[in-house]
Amino acid sequence: MNLSRLLEKRAAADQPIRVALIGCGKFSTMYLTQARITPGIHILGIAELNHERARGNLAKAGWPAEQYGAADLADALKNGTTLLTDSLAWGDQPALICEHIDWARSCGFEVTSAGKGTRYLPDYHALTPDTVWDVLKQYLEIEDPNSINLQMFNSFLDGSKSAIEMTAVCNAMRLVPQADGLAFPPASRFELADICKPASHGGSLSRAGTTEVVSSLTREGETIEHHLAMGTFVVVRPTTDYARQCFKEYHMLPDASGEYGALYRPTHMIGLELGVSVASAALRAEPTGSPVCFSSDVVAVAKRDLKAGEMLDGEGAVQTLGDTPIHLLINNAGIFKSKPTELDTLDESTWVDEFRVNAISPLMVTRALKSNLAAAGSSVVGMMSSKMGSMGDNTSGGDYSYRSSKAALNAVSVSLAKDLAKLGISVIAMHPGWVQTDMGGPNALIDSVRAMTS
Repeated sequence: MNLSRLLEKRAAADQPIRVALIGCGKFSTMYLTQARITPGIHILGIAELNHERARGNLAKAGWPAEQYGAADLADALKNGTTLLTDSLAWGDQPALICEHIDWARSCGFEVTSAGKGTRYLPDYHALTPDTVWDVLKQYLEIEDPNSINLQMFNSFLDGSKSAIEMTAVCNAMRLVPQADGLAFPPASRFELADICKPASHGGSLSRAGTTEVVSSLTREGETIEHHLAMGTFVVVRPTTDYARQCFKEYHMLPDASGEYGALYRPTHMIGLELGVSVASAALRAEPTGSPVCFSSDVVAVAKRDLKAGEMLDGEGAVQTLGDTPIHLLINNAGIFKSKPTELDTLDESTWVDEFRVNAISPLMVTRALKSNLAAAGSSVVGMMSSKMGSMGDNTSGGDYSYRSSKAALNAVSVSLAKDLAKLGISVIAMHPGWVQTDMGGPNALIDSVRAMTS
C-alpha cells in the first residue's frame, strides 16, 4: 500500500489530484473533513444548489471560509482553493434552452420566449407515482414499470419538472415568468412563432421575454403531428425590416405576420451530452448555466389534504401540485439584508431584492393559487408583515428598504382583500412580534417556539 507516498509525490510536484464534488450532504462532508488535510488532494470545486447548507457543512468539517472562496475555477487552480458553485448541465433541456437564448442574443435578436416541449393534459396535474403508469404505457416502449423511477417519470407529466426547469431558465437568463405561470399550449414545432408570442400580437403569452412549455397533445388527447415533446426552442423577434424579409425568404419558421421567427432542437440526449459541460467548466471556466438573478420561483400545491406532520414529498410525488382547495395560505417568506442601514450606505440592489421577496412575491404566490383558494369556498391569506412597515410607528428612522418593502406589502394586502372578497377569500396582514429568528436575532423578545405555538 503506497498510496500515501504517491500522494506526497503529487503534492511535492504541485500536481495534486483535483476533485470536483456534486452535492455537499452528509457523505460528502465526511470526505471533505479529511480531504482538506490530505497531501496531494485538491478539492477544486463543489456544486451544490443550497449554498447555505454547503457553507454550514464545510464549517462543521473544519473548512475556513477563505478555503472555499475562489471566484472561479482559474482562481481555485492558481491558489489551491475551492469554488463553491451551482450549474446546469448540457444535455438536459434547461441548459439547451439557455444556449438557444445565448445564440439569439449573440445574433442581435430580441428573445420573445424560450422553452421546451412535453406531453401534457390538464388532468396530468393529479397524477401520482401510483397512477402514472397508466399514462406512460400509452407511449413508452417499456414493459416493466419497476424498471424505471415512476416518481421521476411522473414529474415529467404532472407539471412539477416543467415548473422547476423554466424557473431555472428564467433565473439563469434574466427572463420573467408569465403572469399566471405555464399554460402548456398545444403546438407543433412549426407553430412555435405563432403561438409562443404575446397575446397582444395574436399569440398565447402574457408578455415577451418569458418561458413556456408546449404540449405534444391537443386538449382532446390527440397527438400533434411534428410535435416537440423531447425538444427545445426559442422564439425571436428581428428588429429590422431587412431581417424580417430574410426570415420569410429563407423560411426561418416565421409566424403569419413575419414579425417573429423560431429556432428549435427536436431532441436532447441527456447524459450523453454531459461532456460538453465538463469540458466547458474545465477549459473555459464557464458553467453551462447558473443563476444570475431571482426573477422566478416555483409554487407547490398539495394534490390532497395533508394531515398534521405530513410534508410535501417532492416533484412528481404523491402530494405535490394538483387542484386541491386551499383554506389557509400564509406568505411567510421575508428577508432583511440591509440591516443595519443608513441613508448614505443603502445599496440599490439590496432594496430591489427585499422588495421582490417581501412585497412582490407574496402577491405573485397568492395570484398563482387564487383558483385553489377560491375552490375552498371560504379561505384566508395571511401576509406576514411587520410593524416596521407602519408610518405612525416609525420613531427611529433608518431601515429604508425593509420598512418600505413591508409598507408596500401592507398596501398589497389591502388591495388584495378588496379584489378577492368576491371569491370568498379574506386577506389579512400580521405582525408576528420581535421573534428570535435569524432575522430577529438573539436579543428578540419572543423565542421562535412560543411564536409558532401561541
